[in-house]
Amino acid sequence: MAELGDRIFVIGGNDGVSFLNSIECYDPHTNRWTLLPPMSRPRAGIGAAALDGRIYAIGGFDGASRLDIVEMFEPRMNAWTEAAPLNSCRDGVCVMTYGCWVYAVGGIDGPSYLNTVEAYDPRTDEWKDVIPMTRCRAAAGVAVLHATT
Repeated sequence: MAELGDRIFVIGGNDGVSFLNSIECYDPHTNRWTLLPPMSRPRAGIGAAALDGRIYAIGGFDGASRLDIVEMFEPRMNAWTEAAPLNSCRDGVCVMTYGCWVYAVGGIDGPSYLNTVEAYDPRTDEWKDVIPMTRCRAAAGVAVLHATT
């Protein structure tokens, strides 16, 4: 799930039968959901965040493999494009933005829970490893409080 402007976006997931590549947008002003163009691959356990008018769908699980896929949805174009892949496959990844960076925090790479953290720079389309957390974790919440950049 991600918030962009005054709308909420729900991306991918699993409906109990299938992995999903769909994206739905909720407009609280009209109290309506709208189906938008799908991602390239169905996946659950993705992290999502918005930065600079784009929504990033990061990592996930397609039912067979943990993924390093990163896709960007551009509402103005109503289309998905690929971004540089993560350095590590991550399912259940926590995602947030801070300043001009997108962060992928923790997750599961298959056999192991992760404490590693990656930062994405959309200006260079590159991920870099940053200092790891002290504990491994997946499917956690992550937030920024009183951010100044």
